[in-house]
Amino acid sequence: MNSQNLPDGWRKVKLGDVCNLLRGTGLSKEKLSGTGKHRCVLYGELYTKYSEIIKEVRSRTDESDGTPSKKGDILIPGSTTTTGIDLANAVALNEDGVLLGGDINILRKTDNSYNSEFLAYYLTHIKKGEIMRITQGITIVHVYGKNLKKIDLLLPPRDLQDKLADIIKTIDEAIEQTDKIIKESEKVKKGLLRKLLSHNSNYLRECKLKEVVSKFKNGGTPSTKEKDYWKGNIPWITGVDFLNGKLRKIRRQITIEAVKNSATNIIEKGNLLLVTRTGVGKMAIAPFDVAISQDITGVIFKEDIIPEYGYWFLTANTLKIQALNQGTSINGIIRNDLENFMITVPSHFEQKRIIDILDNVDKRIDIELIKNKKLGKTKKALMQKLLTGQIRVKVD
Repeated sequence: MNSQNLPDGWRKVKLGDVCNLLRGTGLSKEKLSGTGKHRCVLYGELYTKYSEIIKEVRSRTDESDGTPSKKGDILIPGSTTTTGIDLANAVALNEDGVLLGGDINILRKTDNSYNSEFLAYYLTHIKKGEIMRITQGITIVHVYGKNLKKIDLLLPPRDLQDKLADIIKTIDEAIEQTDKIIKESEKVKKGLLRKLLSHNSNYLRECKLKEVVSKFKNGGTPSTKEKDYWKGNIPWITGVDFLNGKLRKIRRQITIEAVKNSATNIIEKGNLLLVTRTGVGKMAIAPFDVAISQDITGVIFKEDIIPEYGYWFLTANTLKIQALNQGTSINGIIRNDLENFMITVPSHFEQKRIIDILDNVDKRIDIELIKNKKLGKTKKALMQKLLTGQIRVKVD
């Protein structure tokens, strides 16, 4: 949108017209103290700890050489050793007296023409590309106040800024709530894993994994020179295709000829997939028939073990599984070590009870993850339209 077709009341200004640009001073990670008497913000925290609004200052120091904040300041990190996109993070701070460390660009109001929270959203989401383009440096990337001053802004009337900031904050609060539920549910799941899978019972016996497995199946990679091998409809997976106990979107598919002429194996739906090389310890129950690479071992249980119970037991013992890892450049689990891994075997009734309890927690987490993803997409779509006037919002 250009200044010729702005909504009523919107105006075009430069960032330097509505604020002064200052610089934070002093402070470093070495000067932080968990019990320090002063609250403080370091430049690196602006792209690692905070989003567009600081609701709670997380760091403290006993030093006093930072620049004291004023309510309404907007903070932009001044340097990074990663990429310029990290510097395109504007963060509003609505408190006086917080010490601001070196390498922080401080945008301080000269009048009441903008809502700091609105402008932080605007700079982060609408001006991200422009801020990234004005960064300088290679090994260490910088963004300077003299260049930030020149950024063009399209500002709506102040009361509309307040309204738009409130709308976006409502979405952010919903996202934060789902994040909180996910974290609490993950904590509950960890507790249940310990409680359900480490207790003693008359129903339990302990044995080596090989005693309850009918077959361990190896994987392999079909020849990449045979292009036709990779034009089939059989999913083929590697260790990178696992995420949070599930398979991610399948990236590659092969033909039955590829299976016949390589070391890969097809693991049937419902059996356990265990990463034993390159990402050791990841696992999932096969949601459909799938061919496996050499990263993965298919674990086919005997009737003693319900595969989902095997999955949950090994998940509870992921660290012990990972401790079997050997090697340097290409590491992995030796088959003999895996075969001799000890597993606790309850009755089928007890296994089903454990599976039901843990699956229910996982389902709740999945529901919140889906909700969180939808909210993130909603926020992203709305930000562009709300902050540029494409969606007109009435002020009460």
